[in-house]
Amino acid sequence: MVENSSTMNSALNPASLQTQLRGRQSINNQIRAANVESQFDITPVNVSEWRDIIIGDGSVTVENLYELTTSTDSSSRQRIETAQIGNYLTGSISTMSVFAQKETVPNGVVEVGYGRDNANNGIWLQWDNNDEYSVVLNRGGVKTTISQDDWFRETGRSVEIDDENGDFSGRLWGFDPATGSSSDGAAGINVDMTKGQQYQFSVSWGGPLLFSIDAVDRYGHDHSQPVFLFDPRDGRPVMTQPNHPVFGEIRNEGSTQQYTLKIGGRQFIQYGTRNIVKRRTEHLNDTVSIPTDSYVPVTSFRRKENQYPDVTLQFETVGVNTDNTIHVFVMKDPTFNTAGTWSDPQFTDSDETAIEIQDEPDVNLDGAKWNGFIAGSGKNVRSLTTTGGKEMPIPRNQPVVLFAKSLANQASVDVSMTINEFW
Repeated sequence: MVENSSTMNSALNPASLQTQLRGRQSINNQIRAANVESQFDITPVNVSEWRDIIIGDGSVTVENLYELTTSTDSSSRQRIETAQIGNYLTGSISTMSVFAQKETVPNGVVEVGYGRDNANNGIWLQWDNNDEYSVVLNRGGVKTTISQDDWFRETGRSVEIDDENGDFSGRLWGFDPATGSSSDGAAGINVDMTKGQQYQFSVSWGGPLLFSIDAVDRYGHDHSQPVFLFDPRDGRPVMTQPNHPVFGEIRNEGSTQQYTLKIGGRQFIQYGTRNIVKRRTEHLNDTVSIPTDSYVPVTSFRRKENQYPDVTLQFETVGVNTDNTIHVFVMKDPTFNTAGTWSDPQFTDSDETAIEIQDEPDVNLDGAKWNGFIAGSGKNVRSLTTTGGKEMPIPRNQPVVLFAKSLANQASVDVSMTINEFW
């Protein structure tokens, strides 16, 4: 690591940071205002299939906060991710944050931040069994670790940070060591997960990463305190893929004891109005026979396996044309008895859609129900009904199935389903 004092020759503080690193906002350096929009703000109520993705061999319960507990296996881990992913607004700044608390130093490792399981991109705060904190940036599978020792520099100085391969990764300016010290202009905050804190990561894709901690400073003020700013090499993106969930994870790392990590609110906030491009992908399954004695699967869709992880999917509408009154509802992630054959929606190029379709799949009625409605007006009188999906979230690769049952006589049904794809 190499220190450099020439890049910034005046006193560094958060207020002057933008001008120093990114230049003036306009010819007269005017202040630009932008709307602040919370794409999701998830508080601990209960573990929900619609809000949470649970990964690991331990358990997740709720007692005021989410409590992630490992098993007694030495390689045990427990992880929780938001089902929703943050949609980054190009050219703007987005902030993702998570509240975390662990009452004792971990015997293994705690990680909280922004990223998905087994992915090659993410940002997280790591706390290990040496009681050491660091921020880890995974960019395209190459990790850069920014230890707490580098979170503070003398005024006006920066440090070069190398990645795990020993290559120059970027330059870091430190504002606060987060050790409770108030020297050299530091705010006197202390990174201390035992007390519970909100950790924030603000990124500008193609710009710097700002790490902040919500904590009470030495004056008794509770606010978000900038800790350091990391500017990637040559203006490279902070991450090669910017859309992820917010997560928390605890691992035993060789210990056979059970350990608990508490997770609170998880947010993703964007600055500015996002006019995202949507593709409305429609699929028709016609002349389906619907019985009166049971619900049968009419059609289903899912995200293509290992593709388009950053594309948000939203169930928009269902149109039903039927000759009898039927009840229709949507169910997420039921059990498939057989894999079946998945294909692209009708008349849709494979490269132009993130979803695949399977009509009348072999599936059980055991998923999570989302929305239902009654369609039709009576025997032998065909009736058309259209209903919205009410912004149903589509987590990861979990399939969504449309079920139907006739309420009077066997029905002949045509179903048109539309999915919003946010590209």
